[in-house]
Amino acid sequence: MALIRYGGGDLDYIGQFEDDLADLVKTYRCKDRPAYLVGHSSGGGLAIRFAGGKHGHLASRAVLIAPYLSHDAPTARKDGGKWAKVLLRRTIGLSMLNAVGVRAFNHLHMIQFNFPKAVLDGPNGHSAT
Repeated sequence: MALIRYGGGDLDYIGQFEDDLADLVKTYRCKDRPAYLVGHSSGGGLAIRFAGGKHGHLASRAVLIAPYLSHDAPTARKDGGKWAKVLLRRTIGLSMLNAVGVRAFNHLHMIQFNFPKAVLDGPNGHSAT
């Protein structure tokens, strides 16, 4: 398996996923119907952050499918299943820098994914994230 990185430049700021999801819900939600969030893995973590954050009032319910809650959560595998590795020290450092307005290092990767070489060498390997 080959190791590739994910993260560089995908988000402009911490909390952008939540803000983007709020925009999506506001745009497409029918006023007379509830909005349900469904998230798998890190999407489950996003659903939790969304529901517990400033946009939580926009969601009626959340369905979590094997949510990634934290690197040290009781539900997390000790080795991450050897699929993804969160660069925890970098994540903490970037979060601290972002809190004081320093975003010069936001292009750095924060997660490494372990893809099979056949995927990376395939026709869409350059876009694997």
